[in-house]
Formats: sequence, C-alpha cells, structure tokens
Amino acid sequence: MSRLDALRALKNAVEDGTATYDHFNAVWPPQEDDTWRINWWAWRACANDLNAARALHDAVRPGWAWGRQWSGHMWIERVDLPGRSDRFQSDNPKPARAWLLAVIASLIDEDEGK
Repeated sequence: MSRLDALRALKNAVEDGTATYDHFNAVWPPQEDDTWRINWWAWRACANDLNAARALHDAVRPGWAWGRQWSGHMWIERVDLPGRSDRFQSDNPKPARAWLLAVIASLIDEDEGK
C-alpha cells in the first residue's frame, strides 16, 4: 500500500471511529528514530488528546498556524511561504480528532501533488 493510500485509509477510519493501531503504523511505521513519537501522538490525538494533537502538528507541520473556531472545528494553515496559503480544516465532536483530520488532509494534499 502506498503512503497516499495509507493516509486515505487512516482518514476514513478516523472519521468513522474505526481506526486501529495498524492504520497509524501504515502511515508512520514505528522505527528507532522519532517516527514512533509521531505515530503515538497521532494515536493519542485520535483518542482526543489535545496535547498529542499539538505535538503531532508541531512535528509534521512546523511553522504552520493552527486555530480552533468552535468546539469541534480545527484548522491549520501554511503561512511560511509568501503569497501562498494552504488551509485545511475539519469538524469533529472531538477537537483533537478534528485537528488530526486537518493534519491528515494536508498530508494527503501534499502527497497528491507529488
């Protein structure tokens, strides 16, 4: 399975509430480098841990802005390139899960552009 396919499967599983650790391992295989931390933060964000969602954001989208418009609406935006704005947002009753979904959407967009 390609990384793009794994990201899409993860996004669907997170949205459906059916995500398993295997979904996260397919995107971020646990290794001896910091990948295991990213995997763990994503897993915890899915369980609605806002600290983990923030750590994941900082690890995979450094320099990107983030915000919360209301309880379950999170957005992230690329602000480090002048004249370019990439914004991804998500709604979910669980704010950390919404943040995770916005991050996953940005990664899918990036991989589709390759």
